[in-house]
Amino acid sequence: MARVSAAVGVLCSLGYWGWDTPDEEAAFGENMKLVQGGEENYLAIKRDAVAEVWDPSLGQYNFGRYLRPPQKGSTHLLTAAQMYSQHKEWHWSGFSNEEMIVGVAVLQFGYASHAIMYYHNLTSGSSDKKQYEVLLLGRALGATFLDEKENPSTLTNGCSNWTSGATITQCYSSDDNTLQISAEGPLASGSNINLKMTFDLADDDSLSFIYPLGKRRPAIVSKLAGLSAKASLSIDGVENQHMTGLGMVDWTRSIAARFTKWNWAAFNFRASSGERIGIQLSSGVYEDSKKNGVESCLFIDGKLTALDSLITFQKPQPENFLTQRWNVSSSDGVISYTFTPRDRVYGSFHLYVLEGDLHHFWGTVSGTITTGSKVFHFSDVPSVIEEHYAIW
Repeated sequence: MARVSAAVGVLCSLGYWGWDTPDEEAAFGENMKLVQGGEENYLAIKRDAVAEVWDPSLGQYNFGRYLRPPQKGSTHLLTAAQMYSQHKEWHWSGFSNEEMIVGVAVLQFGYASHAIMYYHNLTSGSSDKKQYEVLLLGRALGATFLDEKENPSTLTNGCSNWTSGATITQCYSSDDNTLQISAEGPLASGSNINLKMTFDLADDDSLSFIYPLGKRRPAIVSKLAGLSAKASLSIDGVENQHMTGLGMVDWTRSIAARFTKWNWAAFNFRASSGERIGIQLSSGVYEDSKKNGVESCLFIDGKLTALDSLITFQKPQPENFLTQRWNVSSSDGVISYTFTPRDRVYGSFHLYVLEGDLHHFWGTVSGTITTGSKVFHFSDVPSVIEEHYAIW
């Protein structure tokens, strides 16, 4: 995500009134008070998917956490200013095995849209990456998420696409219960990538939730990790390899809070005892009244364990982000590991009423996951980690 042009800042400052709509943010620490049934009801994970994110008959959101994504992911009707300045969507998919990590992402911020694709071979050291962006007309010419009016649920049947300078598709299919991902286009080196991935959703749980950023300001999120996956990667027409491994997904649609800050991490590995292990962790966003994150999760052979604890990211100073290790742990002792960065994509914008910095790193992790009496040890496992800050 390159530095956004001044024109974006001008237009967004002209539309700044959009932040003063009736769909106001919750006061700091008051989010859980907006949930029908209170915080305890919110944290209880429901097995069945909610039919609709927004219930028009009741005029309210179905805030809560679920093992399955919502059948309809539409928000209530938003103003043009909200769509341009507040409505955010992103869809990241990552694949990894013992020697490779691959990632693609499509991001839609209204006034700008972005795409990222990268690969890194831990054995050979070969890697490449590319960031794309479309300013001002991003919603029309860059990232497109499935038309909510036609089929609101991109989480169960539909696609997130990128079409400017490269082609990225991430398509869910309820027919065979898979996520099909493809990416084709030039990378930073000038080489062309052709990537295809298939994630088998099977009967794996997700952590899907609707979080109250305000009474009428939802964050709609679906997390998956440890999915059985296959991938093929070719560079400049030379087939690199057909690979088997594990897949991860982070899908979000939100009427975003004006100020947003987070750390996030995800990785997969197959345990020495054979289990498929997947992890997604976060801090600084989507929290309960005790400041514990509600989106951190562990998957073992597709079964979800919510990690409702405080996740701590001990990180180096920004100038050392790429050269020093990070330490990540949970307050309940379940998670403890170090992250060694290999590379990143970085985006920054500081314009008028907008500013932000995003560091998306990939590298390796080593540490432990403790569940009950069982301890999973892992070493040099491919992983991603993020540092994000925005006033947007």
